[in-house]
Amino acid sequence: REKVYAVFSEKTNDISSLGSYVLQSYSLYVNDYSESASRNAPIENQTPIEFNVTFIVTNLPFLDLLHEKTSPLYQSASTIITEQLNTLFRNSEIKAQFNNCETKSLSVLNQNTQVYAVCTFNTSAARTIDRVIVYRQISTNTNVLTTLGPYLLDKNSLYVDDYNESTLPSEPIGTGIIPGFNVTFIITSLTYTAAFNDPSSLLYQSASESIIWKLKTLFQSSDIASAFTDCKVITLSAANNQGTGVYAICSFNNTSAAENVDRVIVYRQFSYTTRNITRFGHYLLDPNSLYVNGYHKSNDPNDFPNRSQFPTLFNVTFTVTNLPYVNALHIPTSFLYQSAVLTITHQLTTLFNSSDITSAFIACSTRSLSTASRMMTKVYAICSFNSISTENEDRIIIYNQFRSNTQNITILGAYSLDNNSLYVNDYHESAFPISQKSLCFDVSVIITNLPFSSVLLDPTSSVYQSASTLVIYQLNAIFRHSNISDQFLECTNILLSITNEGFVKALADCFFKNYSQQIDNVIVEQGFRDGTNNTSSTATYEFNTNNVQITGCEEAKSTVTVAASGQPPTIASARQQDLGFQINFTIINVNFTDGLRNLKSFESINLTTNIIARLHDLFINSALSECYKFCNVSNLSSGSVKVSTSCFFDPFKQNAVITSEIIESSFDIGTNGSQQLGEFQLKPGSLSVVPANKSLGLLNGSELPYWAIIVIVLAILLALFLLILLGWLITLCVKKKFHGFYDMLQNPFGIYYAHLDGK
Repeated sequence: REKVYAVFSEKTNDISSLGSYVLQSYSLYVNDYSESASRNAPIENQTPIEFNVTFIVTNLPFLDLLHEKTSPLYQSASTIITEQLNTLFRNSEIKAQFNNCETKSLSVLNQNTQVYAVCTFNTSAARTIDRVIVYRQISTNTNVLTTLGPYLLDKNSLYVDDYNESTLPSEPIGTGIIPGFNVTFIITSLTYTAAFNDPSSLLYQSASESIIWKLKTLFQSSDIASAFTDCKVITLSAANNQGTGVYAICSFNNTSAAENVDRVIVYRQFSYTTRNITRFGHYLLDPNSLYVNGYHKSNDPNDFPNRSQFPTLFNVTFTVTNLPYVNALHIPTSFLYQSAVLTITHQLTTLFNSSDITSAFIACSTRSLSTASRMMTKVYAICSFNSISTENEDRIIIYNQFRSNTQNITILGAYSLDNNSLYVNDYHESAFPISQKSLCFDVSVIITNLPFSSVLLDPTSSVYQSASTLVIYQLNAIFRHSNISDQFLECTNILLSITNEGFVKALADCFFKNYSQQIDNVIVEQGFRDGTNNTSSTATYEFNTNNVQITGCEEAKSTVTVAASGQPPTIASARQQDLGFQINFTIINVNFTDGLRNLKSFESINLTTNIIARLHDLFINSALSECYKFCNVSNLSSGSVKVSTSCFFDPFKQNAVITSEIIESSFDIGTNGSQQLGEFQLKPGSLSVVPANKSLGLLNGSELPYWAIIVIVLAILLALFLLILLGWLITLCVKKKFHGFYDMLQNPFGIYYAHLDGK
């Protein structure tokens, strides 16, 4: 029993953690044997202290499912929040007294999610824990109450046993306070926006609070910490190359025992603590931008150590397969974009900070998100490093470190990656031999413990994205713990739908290597069952293994296609020029019922979801795959079931003109002569494709060329000019014709006749 006790203790980090669970170190007994007396057994009169911790998460919209503790969404959110709180305190100054945190409930407040958690600490003679200490540790480790892992926080919402510090303390007043030093510098990794002009905007407040916290941390850890008093951000302004200029005032107390502080000392302390004015927390600085009360030192190698060692920037691009690309990810000011960028940047920073090159790593910044193939999201980031080896080898080292810390380029935190999408300054290693392609199988499973909700039919909803992320994660875990793990690559491209029985069905594309052991449908199904048995204890969702369906899908494109070298991801263009077509057809193996008259009914939603999914598959696998955007079902009517759909295409991604005939031909090919659309049988001759009336710029199925528009405008202007000229000429002629009739009237003195003098 002693040996079992010792092994258990060793494998659980001194009886502290078991997987995602936190253990009490004195609670282990093996056949009544325990070593707690010599470890951390609690003193008889000592009980753990519990603190009630509440705060608001601003980027987790509250949904009804977050009320239900049995729902997968609640369990997923509460598990992540608990893990982040535990990580926070385990890395804090009170980690020795920390026991564990537990999320008790999630509630709604102003459409955001309020978290109520209980955190437990052990008291000790060395240090007593109170609510103020807990509050300040949370504040310090969340960037002044702004971020908790992937979540954004309301900085005024934290309460620890009703204790709150939402108002900043006032500056100490005294004769020892000298006037503040004007400190200005430029942050190159913080893109300037118009919101920085408004001190009341949330973006300005968030940025300024983060900068203030970093300035305080900088000087409090410097050689002049005893004299430091406070820093304030006065303005944020536009700087060169889209960076942000910071103007702050920092005060110091010269009545302390420390040496008197002057502008040169402040300058040098700032320089030393920011790695020669290059790295300011997770921000990148312009190394030649620092001024303290006008004092500036530039390019003096004798003044600062390693002054010649400036950071090198590396372009890092990769594709996230379980983050569906939507229009909001194209708008940097959108809430969804900012949340995704913050999470990805956090994951990249964590990756390199835990890598073998952490000493050279400075920071990463996510610059843009763009659309990749099959509605996935492509990430473009810039990471800066001090010199690692020789210049030509640095990018290879960074590439290999990224691969090693993402399980061979497959997982980055909660995100799944395309393992053949990573490029570091154009350096890329193909995931497969040049002559090989991956094998693709459609894996269809029914989820028995995920309640149906209409938001599960909207790919842009947070519920859909959360559920699809968990399903992809679970499918990847199943195959990686199966007897075909060596051949497995990844599962992506998930689609959720509803079965006739009301269960949620997930359909995903799973890819396998096409060399070594031969893979077919039977082997994949056996691997799925084997992996399900091996991962059942940790699975979030329950899959019905009796109804799993494995079918071959179209073979993936060659993985050796070279991306555009050195170019940032292309930003998606505006959607106003999309061409719309109305596609009508009749389904004969489904009976029209009263429930289908209401497009919001469960029966109608189920049918339209499956129709949209089949149309999506049809066009994605057709000659129009590059320009296809999406389809919507606009109407269902009786006569078996008559279906009217609206489908949209991007004309700029197709060389030929997109016409009704081309779409009808693609539909015919994909439905075996308009007979079979997936599980739906179609009525022969019922297909019709017509241009949608609301499509802009359409003329007989094509848009009017720009040169034709210019010619028409010029012709109209010329006609107006000729018309005005003609009117002016007519007016001039009429005036000359009648000019003699007005001679008498035009002479104010009349006309003198000499022969009248004799009268």
